[in-house]
Amino acid sequence: EPNEQQMRNINPFESTIQWEKAFDREFQALDIDADGYVSIADLQSVLK
Repeated sequence: EPNEQQMRNINPFESTIQWEKAFDREFQALDIDADGYVSIADLQSVLK
């Protein structure tokens, strides 16, 4: 079981980073801009 020190050391953004990695895997076929953002057209094509 994690102790208090380990709990404090957990990165608060870790779950977000993991979600983003999963998102990237799910939507890797999308044409993502060089800056890393998905274009509106890409989102619309996915949501059709």
